[in-house]
Amino acid sequence: TFDIDANGIVDVSAKDMGTGKEQSIKIESATSLSEDEIQDKIAEAEKFAEEDQRRKAKVELRNMADQVVYQTRRTLEESADKLDDSDVDPVKAHLDELEKMVQDDDGKPIDIDAMDDAAIQGKVKEIEEAMHGVSTKLYEAAAAEMAQQEGGEDGDIAVDDVVDADFEVVEDED
Repeated sequence: TFDIDANGIVDVSAKDMGTGKEQSIKIESATSLSEDEIQDKIAEAEKFAEEDQRRKAKVELRNMADQVVYQTRRTLEESADKLDDSDVDPVKAHLDELEKMVQDDDGKPIDIDAMDDAAIQGKVKEIEEAMHGVSTKLYEAAAAEMAQQEGGEDGDIAVDDVVDADFEVVEDED
């Protein structure tokens, strides 16, 4: 078994079930920081917290841009047979522009400090707006296709066909 306490000290013990022998070892850090060194590290972390947050936001923006490009291209590929080039080409142009904003000519991510955050956010919004129109057309086409299928199934029975039938009321005697 092993146990790690709050100070990072690891206690490991083992017992041989056959012989009943038991051994244990305590593993401690060979060097420990003094209280002053700990406070210095905390101050250093606080000093760089703002820069870390800025870099985190830039990394998240690049990840979002990459995700938008991937998902949009995938949607366009999966729906290629249902869309016209006139619908797809503007979206692809926006995607190419967004990729150039976050990648170099070799397709490698550019340094996050070189990214223009506002331009990337604007381009993502343009792609979302363009895809909204494409998605609307896809759903309208799917709805029309379903309506045709339902119309074909019910096409055998005309609404104007009236069927006369005789019936007799049977009362149940209890």
